[in-house]
Amino acid sequence: MCAPCTGATDCAAGKYCCDNDVCVDDLAQGAACTDDAQCPGDNCVDGVCCDTACSGGCDACSVAT
Repeated sequence: MCAPCTGATDCAAGKYCCDNDVCVDDLAQGAACTDDAQCPGDNCVDGVCCDTACSGGCDACSVAT
């Protein structure tokens, strides 16, 4: 059963609060995202879940290597 939530802090580790106010499993690395809380490690970069913050000038998480 899904737990009700109003924000990321209401959900257990490995879960995020989705639009219909329930805690759901984090998205997989490489999945499309719109918010850091949706991703393992809280890294939604360039619209995808990334394993790092990708903060360097030439880093891009939306491009396969």
